[in-house]
Amino acid sequence: MSTMDYAAWKFWFDVAQSVGTILIGVYVYFMTRKKALDKRFEKIEAGIFLALSDHREQIRERCDKRHTGIDTGMDRQAKAIAALERSDQAQELKIEHLPTHRDIKELSGRIDLLHGTLSELNGRLSGINRAVDLINEFLIKQGGKTS
Repeated sequence: MSTMDYAAWKFWFDVAQSVGTILIGVYVYFMTRKKALDKRFEKIEAGIFLALSDHREQIRERCDKRHTGIDTGMDRQAKAIAALERSDQAQELKIEHLPTHRDIKELSGRIDLLHGTLSELNGRLSGINRAVDLINEFLIKQGGKTS
């Protein structure tokens, strides 16, 4: 038979008991801390919920006030749209009386004809101007011989 050393067993039992007590103490510490944090979070959540419900009520009141403002704004917008439509119709009437592409092309052709005629007249006037200059020169020279 083996001899049992009760003192060693008692020592290891005391060590195990001390470690267990320390672990229980740490567990209790963290659980108390967790409960305290949970209570704080519950208070914060309750405050946030209360603030949100107040904020929702304020938003509802503001929406109701704006709803009436929107109605009057819509009336103003309807009047403005009607004025724009009248203006649009007036612009369409003005556009109807503007010359078409064909009209502008026809005018361009006429302007080209006029340009040709003016160029021809310019050539003739240049010739007449030269003839007048020659006549003046001749008369100036003749005028000097008779006197």
